[in-house]
Amino acid sequence: MSKFSILLIITFFSFLKVSYSASNDSTISLMQSIEIADKIIEGDIIKAERKFREKGTFVELEILTPKGGRMILELENKTGNMLSLESKEGPFEYEIYPGNNIQLLSKMKKSVEENTGDEVLKWKLSQKKEVWEYEFWTISKTGKANIRINADSGEIISKPIKKEPKKKKKSK
Repeated sequence: MSKFSILLIITFFSFLKVSYSASNDSTISLMQSIEIADKIIEGDIIKAERKFREKGTFVELEILTPKGGRMILELENKTGNMLSLESKEGPFEYEIYPGNNIQLLSKMKKSVEENTGDEVLKWKLSQKKEVWEYEFWTISKTGKANIRINADSGEIISKPIKKEPKKKKKSK
């Protein structure tokens, strides 16, 4: 058994102690959230915790992919529905299966890199006004760019406008 597996087991048991002792059917358990994460992305859960924000409670899971990528998955506390999934750290050599007719990450990432000629630095999948969107950040000659794609249709919602170089005025 690797050190990582032992750490994961210890972490898991510490979560069991911290989890709601008077748990009821209205919230998902941390174990259920780990099972949901396993269906979305292949990798090791290295952290799982309940968090609170103004809109309510959610479960945040930090996942390490087999090739070393890291991502954060947020699940709604009561239903276990995905709120967002993001990765700020590559390599992005993996696939995600979020369901809901959402396009595959690899296909959307490839589209962004082909359309911009730039490499993806980070990405996020989240729901905006009932529509799931991928957001990709790249770096280009003009600086950091953000490209938004409809995750259902694969259509580009917004992309950076390439600035044309200024033409020099001819001097007389």
